[in-house]
Amino acid sequence: PLGVFWVTHLTHAGLAPMADVVKVAEPFRRTPAASQRCVRALFAAWIVITSLNNIFLYRVQKVMSSHAGTLMTVYWPLMTLLLCFLACLARLAWRRWACGITTDGGLRWFSPQSPAASLQGPVPQRWMMFFAFWDQLQAVSLARAAPFIPLVLLAPLGNTLVIWTALLTLCYLRTRLNAPQYVAVLLVFLSCVVGVVVELQGPPDSLCEGLDIASEALDAGMSSARDAVALASASCASGLPPVRDAHGRVVHVPFVVLAVMYALYVVARLPAAVTICYKQKKLKQMDLDVMWSFLWASVWQVLWGLFLLPLEWAPWPVPGGSSSKSPSTLATDLGEAWTCFMGLDPGAELSSCSAEPAWALFLMYLLLNLGHNVLGMWLIKQLSALWISVGSIICGNLVGVLSVVPLLSGKSAAPLKLEQVLALTLSSIAMLVYNLGHGRDTQSPETKGLEEAPPSEA
Repeated sequence: PLGVFWVTHLTHAGLAPMADVVKVAEPFRRTPAASQRCVRALFAAWIVITSLNNIFLYRVQKVMSSHAGTLMTVYWPLMTLLLCFLACLARLAWRRWACGITTDGGLRWFSPQSPAASLQGPVPQRWMMFFAFWDQLQAVSLARAAPFIPLVLLAPLGNTLVIWTALLTLCYLRTRLNAPQYVAVLLVFLSCVVGVVVELQGPPDSLCEGLDIASEALDAGMSSARDAVALASASCASGLPPVRDAHGRVVHVPFVVLAVMYALYVVARLPAAVTICYKQKKLKQMDLDVMWSFLWASVWQVLWGLFLLPLEWAPWPVPGGSSSKSPSTLATDLGEAWTCFMGLDPGAELSSCSAEPAWALFLMYLLLNLGHNVLGMWLIKQLSALWISVGSIICGNLVGVLSVVPLLSGKSAAPLKLEQVLALTLSSIAMLVYNLGHGRDTQSPETKGLEEAPPSEA
């Protein structure tokens, strides 16, 4: 909500028309000093909001477990649309009564062919349809993979967004990158490798064998000692980090399943790269209104969520088992998902729902997600898709640091390991290296020749 207010205020009150906030047709370094400060302030706000947004979403997906996909295909799009509609109503009311602006056309602003959709008038709805499709595809994919990955590792793995965006920027937006930016992309890749390579090596086999023997010997002994050795034995395994449920308990997951989920998470960042590159092109092409675009993208996202719902009927692995959903159990699945969402376990086979109140966490996520999306689209419009993806490195690093705080990360909080600190450090260096150079958008008037800021401005 704060982000929505500032975007509206900067656009229509303090700095006049959107085109005057940051002149899209000119390099960022030529904008007025006040506009640059506003962009920097909003960029910093977007980093904090996005970091908290990712943390709360992760906690919700942990709690919902096998019902996380249903949440992201059915309930999330509807709730996002409702919140976005209320925000748009508040924006129109504030502009009319606080700013005296009556050129929006009243409720006609909500029309799919609204003249206020851009400075050049109505825009095709298929643009909003593509905005929504890639966003929804990413949400569904991440909902399946995220519960298998520790929160701190989501940062280096999520930074693969930079790699995907760099490839699309070269091929689709035709932006020329220079040597520092290529080096930054390479450092992001190395940070992903560093984050998991130590875990893949695992402890010595003799240590794990000794713990197994000790666990068997203590079966008839003291319960506290038995539990301590059992926990150590469960964690003593070569391969990727052990999976923990919403209660913080270790859940055994085969290595092959973990590897597939890690790969799915990396591949799921590709739709995110597609959507931000496509948004950059269309937002700048006709100077789209950010709030109107987000509203109609949310409408289409509800439809895309229903379209992708059959993906829930695939035998997806979940921590501790596999999904058994099918078309015949759709009504039951929706009911169980809502029961889990309200903080109650729908059955003995699923105990994560009572670990935390998912509805409270999800409410916080929805509010943060509104600011994340609106500010993100506005910054893509003013800067570039690649700049935002590189800026997301800071978000990932902040998530990694905050993952050790139980108040924010819940029972998934865990101390940072050396390899994780090194991964976060490498991705931070990648951000600094990227700022040593600036890319040039060579695509004709379609994206209005936006340049990125030189190092001094960045």
